[in-house]
Amino acid sequence: MDPVRAAAALEAWYAQHARDLPWRRHVDAYHTLLVEFLLQQTRIETGLPYYERFVQRFPTIGALAAAPESDVLALWSGLGYYRRARNLHRTAKEIVTRHAGRVPDDPALLDALPGIGPYTAGAIASIAYDRPVPCVDGNQARVLGRLLGIHDPDSKRGRTRIDAWARRLLAHGSPRRLNQALMDLGSSVCVPRQPRCAECPLAPGCRSRDRPLTRRAKAGTTPVEDWDVVVHRRGDRIWLRAPATSGLMADTWMPPLRRSRATKAPDFVHDFSHKRWRLRMVQAKAPPRGVGRWVAAADLAKLPHGRLTRRVFEWAGRVPATRRGDVARPPRSPRASRARPSRARA
Repeated sequence: MDPVRAAAALEAWYAQHARDLPWRRHVDAYHTLLVEFLLQQTRIETGLPYYERFVQRFPTIGALAAAPESDVLALWSGLGYYRRARNLHRTAKEIVTRHAGRVPDDPALLDALPGIGPYTAGAIASIAYDRPVPCVDGNQARVLGRLLGIHDPDSKRGRTRIDAWARRLLAHGSPRRLNQALMDLGSSVCVPRQPRCAECPLAPGCRSRDRPLTRRAKAGTTPVEDWDVVVHRRGDRIWLRAPATSGLMADTWMPPLRRSRATKAPDFVHDFSHKRWRLRMVQAKAPPRGVGRWVAAADLAKLPHGRLTRRVFEWAGRVPATRRGDVARPPRSPRASRARPSRARA
């Protein structure tokens, strides 16, 4: 299928099947920038409530730039990858000071801002300003790779071909609508497994129709690490260490951790995108060390924290405090509860 026909087919399909998302109802460059930060490594259904809270708390980019970083991190709590929140805040400040409060429409200027790479720059420029710039994410690469019959869409050669074809496509319609149509098509029709080719507007010209090209999963196992969560308790409060500046749990308040021996009966499991932690709760014997504070469950929302820290408070609410450092566990279900890993948007 040539780009002219593909563009017409995509725009017609998008007019009928576009997802109803709040940032699409009224085009606003700040809202577009905000949601692109929120949806990095995050599914839409997970990021949606955060978007609504951010827009309510920081209705303009000036309000976001003027806010204390601690407020931004607290509102981000639970979303993970806290460096994104710091970069969002830094980007807002730079836009206010260097660009007079206007989100740039030039992809090169966007790419120079903290936390923005080629994909995010292309998404903001095309969606907010209708600039003809590709933003090829995983969904788009899959759709266009199948359409063009490219067996290795993630290779350098495959990416180059896809990017070049996407640029030709955007010259024949609205980049805003075409890029979002490809996103929606990849999330609802041209899915990784069992794509619904009969519903696809690009099917008549697709070189992979009814025999989609999919990548094989890489062999291997997820690395597993065992940790003790050292719980210091004082009445209804738990001691949390101040946020670290690096590491998987950077920028979050959490109880101290220490590596432990492998256990077949963790209190809960916490999955990351590339590894799994098995965590065992241990009530502390000695006073806490280092920089931190005592935090009540009611005050946790005021601090940037992750799901792991919330699970510790839930556990502490079910388990009486002891005077010993022995492991203490609540009544357990047959299977340890698991916190699902963050994934890229649908």
